[in-house]
Amino acid sequence: MVETYAQKGIEELLEKVTLLRSLQACLAEKKTFKDKLAWVLDQGKVKSVLEQFPEMTSFIKSLGDEELFIIGLLILSNQFEAIAEHVKGPFHEKLASTLAMLKETEHFYASIGGLLGYIEKTLQMFCGKEKEKPDCSILPPPFYDMREKTQEVWQTIYQGIRRLPEIAELYTVGGAGDRLKLQDATTGSPLPVAYLSFCGRPLFEHLFRDLEAREYVHFKCFGKHVSTPILLMTSQEKGNDKAISKLLEKFQFFGRDKCRFFSIVQSLVPLIAKTGKLVFQKPLELAGKPGGHGVIWKVAHDTGAFSWLKKCGAQALLVRQINNPLSGLDHTLSALVGFGLTHNKAFGFASCPRRKGFAEGLNIALIQKNTHLAAISNIEYTKFELLTEEESKVLEGSLIPANLNILFANIEQVEKALKTNPIPGLTVNAKNQCEFMEQGVLRSFPAARLESTMQNITDAMMVKVSSFDQQIMRQELSTFLQLYDRAKLMSVTKNAYQGEHNPHETAESCFYDWCTASRSILEELCGFSLPPHQSLPEFLRHGPNLLFFFHPALGPFWELISQKVHKGTLHPGSELELELAELYLENLSLKGSFRLLADSPTGLKDSSGIRKFSKHAPRAYLKDISISNAGFLSASISDHVKRTIPRSESCTIYLQGLSELIAENISLSGPFTLTVPHGKRAILSQTPSGELKVTMQDCSSPTWEYQWDWDGTKAPELFFKKLE
Repeated sequence: MVETYAQKGIEELLEKVTLLRSLQACLAEKKTFKDKLAWVLDQGKVKSVLEQFPEMTSFIKSLGDEELFIIGLLILSNQFEAIAEHVKGPFHEKLASTLAMLKETEHFYASIGGLLGYIEKTLQMFCGKEKEKPDCSILPPPFYDMREKTQEVWQTIYQGIRRLPEIAELYTVGGAGDRLKLQDATTGSPLPVAYLSFCGRPLFEHLFRDLEAREYVHFKCFGKHVSTPILLMTSQEKGNDKAISKLLEKFQFFGRDKCRFFSIVQSLVPLIAKTGKLVFQKPLELAGKPGGHGVIWKVAHDTGAFSWLKKCGAQALLVRQINNPLSGLDHTLSALVGFGLTHNKAFGFASCPRRKGFAEGLNIALIQKNTHLAAISNIEYTKFELLTEEESKVLEGSLIPANLNILFANIEQVEKALKTNPIPGLTVNAKNQCEFMEQGVLRSFPAARLESTMQNITDAMMVKVSSFDQQIMRQELSTFLQLYDRAKLMSVTKNAYQGEHNPHETAESCFYDWCTASRSILEELCGFSLPPHQSLPEFLRHGPNLLFFFHPALGPFWELISQKVHKGTLHPGSELELELAELYLENLSLKGSFRLLADSPTGLKDSSGIRKFSKHAPRAYLKDISISNAGFLSASISDHVKRTIPRSESCTIYLQGLSELIAENISLSGPFTLTVPHGKRAILSQTPSGELKVTMQDCSSPTWEYQWDWDGTKAPELFFKKLE
């Protein structure tokens, strides 16, 4: 049975803060670590406590000076009691593991006072005494409106593709997936968020498909194969780092050279209860959680990741989080990096209108009083209660957009900012109860770790502006913000689906948003007639009345898709999947399921498993096609998300390697399956009696191609050309 008791008073916590500050002040007077250690071990309290536990004698002899220093700090800060009661029997290994975590905390948080500073800062925030930047005020941020694709917007998109060799990508994949309840079906062990099946693929794979699409556009426009460097931030929580490595091996690094990957591991930091005590989940086993994405910059610097990126030719990073698959739709990512590089900006945010009632951070203009220093910054929802009445009124306005953690970061400028702000955006969130052992009793208290936010590195990127006028700030700031439509930019997979009563921020509601965005391509740009639009409750209750899936390289810009797919009708309950990049599809009538699948949509892999883009990528020419079959069977909405839906009948055509399909003026009824081997061309025709004929030819080169015309002032234009 869990014993729950009241929160300690603020006054008592402040006394602990005072003690911690006093200890830090004493240590700060010592010039060397050796002097600090000597001072700690010379304290009467440390000597007295260690003398009470002869069992510690042999253990202490096995320790290095740093571990001994940590023990001394725990004793002086009244944190040793939870350890002392379990110093018996085979305790050495568990205590050594706890000391290792605390030693890492001491090193990493040296800029705020090490372990003592970490605990002090957490307790300060528990007490609500930590006013965020008291010398600063906030204003609505200046932004560039990217929702309508003007000539200026297309220019940034163009530069984002042209300058792709100067960009690396950073994926934060350290999420443990607790709220998603992900488990290995065989072992029952927890799985990272990256493993979540979305549209039939792990979330992790979607990141690489989106990148492949942009690299393919660069290849088509500029004739060069780009292999973008990838920086991964994993964590130690629940085996996340090893699980991500297994996923990379399973998918053979997604057709990329594994030498173009660099992984950094986010360490675990100790949980602190609102009593001021370290949390032990089991005797001598310290409870730890990742310290937030704000540590990413310091870890990247300390591990040499930034140096590696620069050796790879990268000047800047595009940052994406694993749980928002919509952010790769259309033009956002290209426009963000294109603008940042072209205008030599230090940092940039992709944002969208906020959704009131949701726990999400907000982008603001942070103004330093009396100096005219300013930057685009972020306020986490956990800090709203610390704002003044005036600041709260600013946030309530409609001009404050949501922070999405889709970011542009100039590597050199981030390294410069790290010198003054190595761990940005410190915050705590102690809303959840945490169970832990204390004096042999299982107790429950609100607890949290000190977290940091990666986007708040911009607080160290302030520059002087001549005026706080929106237009002037927009031009003079080193940071920038772009505003996009929420419908094709933001939908997250944070929580497990528990039914229709609160479906938001689940994979199921994200799938609804994805389906809504994808159908708008067919309806608004491609001229298709579609079933009626469904509301979210209808979608969840009855399942989708239309499924449209496509490889991102079919675009990625929606104007490209509209030039490859023209006109048609999809009847209710239809499923259209186009897993290829080179396609001409005109006047399709579909009732049921049609799946056109290429195993190498943008080119073959070489003997090392590395994908090489090809001008002769697999392709299909389809005109005036009618397909009718029973399609997919009824399934739960969760099965639709995973794409584990059963099909009664389907028309499925597989293009292997570099192959081609040509079909014109034909009708297919009932189940149909065709595999076109590598190096072959399949021509489908129909006799006057309705008999379907399949003619296979050798295919050393394609019969058609798209010629590209793109000067960056408007969407790329594709010109269909028949080849001899």
